[in-house]
Amino acid sequence: MFHTAEIRWFVEGAPGAKVRSWFDASEFSRQEDTRIDSYLLLPGCATCGVKIRQGHFEIKAQTSAPEPVAYGNGITGVRATWVKWSSGLAGAQLVQEQKGPETWVQVEKSRMLRLFACAGGIEEKRPGEWLSGPGCFVELAALRLPGESEDWHDAATWWSVCLEAFGHADEVLRLVDAVAASDSLRSMAAELPAAASLSYPEWLNRVVA
Repeated sequence: MFHTAEIRWFVEGAPGAKVRSWFDASEFSRQEDTRIDSYLLLPGCATCGVKIRQGHFEIKAQTSAPEPVAYGNGITGVRATWVKWSSGLAGAQLVQEQKGPETWVQVEKSRMLRLFACAGGIEEKRPGEWLSGPGCFVELAALRLPGESEDWHDAATWWSVCLEAFGHADEVLRLVDAVAASDSLRSMAAELPAAASLSYPEWLNRVVA
């Protein structure tokens, strides 16, 4: 079981220069290989996500009501807490079974990550480095969704920024607030409108008709 607090934005097209430069500015930022995740579409549900990620079956449930937030650096959005479960065994079985009446949505992702340790202060670390305490990822993801014919040639393009704090359930809201309010994020604020701050399930329900 993994507890997080998140603020996430989705914007159509490609990320602006100020967002991209914030991630490029750190020597610790890490570009991940492109991958495709499979999401189970849950019509009308914005509080639970089900996906298959690199052979793992994951369930993610919202544990607090979404709350609008605004920080002194100009960052605005909606935050909520979540709990996640993951199973490699179940994922291996489901990879071959996405052919029932339910709808699975393929999302291609290319992610860039920065990681901040949050024990006694905020200190940037290299993503992949083991942390003994709480922390917060800041993620930039280039996203593509196949068209109605499930052809990637006419894929819709989006981008997303997410602040995901992790730690004990009773501290993750404080952690995400601390990182979100950091003055270093000020440069991105204008490109992260509050209206674009959505959960992953909410975004999928909006873009997949």
